[in-house]
Amino acid sequence: MKSLLREIRRQPEGTRQLFFVLSSITVISLVVLVWFNSFRSNVYALLNPEPAKEDSQFLATTDPQSLLGSLGTLFNGMKDQAFSLMGKNSTTPKDDSKPEVKSEKTYALPISPEK
Repeated sequence: MKSLLREIRRQPEGTRQLFFVLSSITVISLVVLVWFNSFRSNVYALLNPEPAKEDSQFLATTDPQSLLGSLGTLFNGMKDQAFSLMGKNSTTPKDDSKPEVKSEKTYALPISPEK
């Protein structure tokens, strides 16, 4: 890694600026893709609200995870997001059951069918 950085530092300033711009665009694109993917599911949940739940469903029924367990769950979620962006199946099994919607009226995202 250090040799790669030394090699980049030896390049002319125009080349270093090009590396900077390309890496910035790449990182920003990945952040926007992950944000859009999560935003799409949030919009669906906002447009199709579930009926009011009882208070007993909001109480904690499981033991809280440790710090390392929470971090593991976080990184598994990030890995699943990356795999879904690449169009690959994730390694963790997912619950494919859809929530029961009592309302007959559902709203789709306003995205053109060409995409």
